Amino acid sequence: MDLNDPWTAFANKHLDVWLNYSINQRIKTLLADVVKFKLDGFVFHQNRSCKRFSMGQRDLAQVMQEKIGIPSLFIESDMADPRAYAEAPTRVKMESFLEMLEAKKH
Repeated sequence: MDLNDPWTAFANKHLDVWLNYSINQRIKTLLADVVKFKLDGFVFHQNRSCKRFSMGQRDLAQVMQEKIGIPSLFIESDMADPRAYAEAPTRVKMESFLEMLEAKKH
């Protein structure tokens, strides 16, 4: 951040947000993250209260699976309504996902 040009720094900081990325930029970012962080899978939080945040997640997961074989897990909840979260099914999904990732290593 260039503090000598605070307005440009401020604008850049607010524009460089995941929600502002196109689907192609999100794919490019995730592909780079797979390499950078040696990722085995993705966990997406589908937030029912923020459709914009969750928009495109299924498409991203499909591309990651098709291009590089990286699986995804979707955790559904609602930041405004805790009734939308179900712990037992979420736990089962998480355990199954972790077992699948472990099996892929062997």
